[in-house]
Amino acid sequence: MKLLLIICLFFISININANTKEFRGIWVVTWEIFRDGKDGRFYSNEEIKENIIKILDNIQLANLNNVMWQVRQGATSYYKSSFEPWGKHLNYKAPNFDPFLFAIDQAHKRGLKIHAWINTFEARDTSSGTPAQLHPEWICRNKFNEIMPAKITLSPGMTEVKDYLKNIILEIINNYNLDGLHLDYIRWSEYPVGEDKNEDYVVGQYLFDSNHQYQVSPPNNFLTWADWRRDQVTEFVANIKKLIKRVKPEVILSAAVIGKYNWGKWNGYYSVFQDSVKWYNENYVDLLIPMAYYEYSPIRLEQYLSKWDSFLQKKNKAKFILGIGSLVLRERGIWNNHFLLMELVRERTWVNGVQFFSYDDWEIEDFFYDARYLFN
Repeated sequence: MKLLLIICLFFISININANTKEFRGIWVVTWEIFRDGKDGRFYSNEEIKENIIKILDNIQLANLNNVMWQVRQGATSYYKSSFEPWGKHLNYKAPNFDPFLFAIDQAHKRGLKIHAWINTFEARDTSSGTPAQLHPEWICRNKFNEIMPAKITLSPGMTEVKDYLKNIILEIINNYNLDGLHLDYIRWSEYPVGEDKNEDYVVGQYLFDSNHQYQVSPPNNFLTWADWRRDQVTEFVANIKKLIKRVKPEVILSAAVIGKYNWGKWNGYYSVFQDSVKWYNENYVDLLIPMAYYEYSPIRLEQYLSKWDSFLQKKNKAKFILGIGSLVLRERGIWNNHFLLMELVRERTWVNGVQFFSYDDWEIEDFFYDARYLFN
C-alpha cells in the first residue's frame, strides 16, 4: 500500500498543472461540525469552536481553497435565522454564539473561501417551527393528494415555497460575509424514481402539491408535467442568480446536481426534473458541481466526463467542478484513486476544479498532509 501511494505521489507531482485558479473544495456536513451524540452528549459551545478551528486548519493544511459549509438541513438552521429553528445536531437549542459567523471569520483568516451550503427544497425535519410542521400544504403530494410520509420535500412548483426560500437566502447573503451560496437538493422529490417519459403515473410518486393536483393536462399550457416541473426548478435557480447579483454580486452561486444528467436509471433530467445542463449553458449558476461519487476509477471517470463534454457549451462564464466521492473511495478500499482521478481531471481544461465529499472521510484517512501532493 505504501509503495502504491509513493508511486501515485510521484506520478502526480510530475504531471501537475499548477493553476492558482483551480477550484479545490470539500463539503463539511452539519454532524461533522457539531459532533452530537458521539459519546452520548452534545458538544459544548467551546468544543464546537475548537472543532471548527480544527476542521479549517486541516482544510488549509491540505491546500484546499474552498469549503462548502452546511448551514441549513431538513429546513432547520445552523446560523442565526429569523425563519427556522436551530437544528437537531444542536439539540434544537441556540448556542451562545453564531457558529457560521465564527466559521466565516476563521476561514478567511486562513485564506479560505467559504460557501453557505443549504438543502433547498428538502424539509424532512418536522419539529416545532419547521415548514413541514407549520405549512403541511407546502409538502409534495401524490396523484391522490396524499402528503409525503417521509423524506419530506417542499414543492418547487408553489410560489409560496419559492418566496419563502428566497427570503431565507436573502437573509443569509445580507447578514454574512460569505464567498458563495451553495444549493443542494435543488430538485423535486427523490423517491421513487420520477415519472417515466410516457407519463405513466403510479401510486407513491409525490410530484404534485396542494395548488397543482393531478389532472390530465399540466399547468400553464406546458406540453407535459415533466416540462412544467423542470421549468419550475430552473426558474427558481435563475431568479436566485438574479437576486444575488443584484444584492451582493461578489457572492458565487453554485449547485450540487445529480451526477448523471440524462443517462442511467436515476438521473437529474428525468428522475428529479433538474436541467443542470441548461443552468450551465445559460449561466444560471456560477459553478455546476455534479456529484460523480460512483465514477471511482479512471476508466469510469473518463467515460463519464466524455458524456458531460458533449452537452456543455464551454464559451461562457459558468465553471464545471467535479464532485468526487471520497466516501465511496474509502468504502471500496481504493483511497489512492484520488491521485489517478485528479490527474484525469487536469487533462481536461474545461473542468475547472474538484469538490470532495466529505470532510469526515479525509479525517478518518488522515489525508490532509498527503493531500498537498494533489495540489502542489
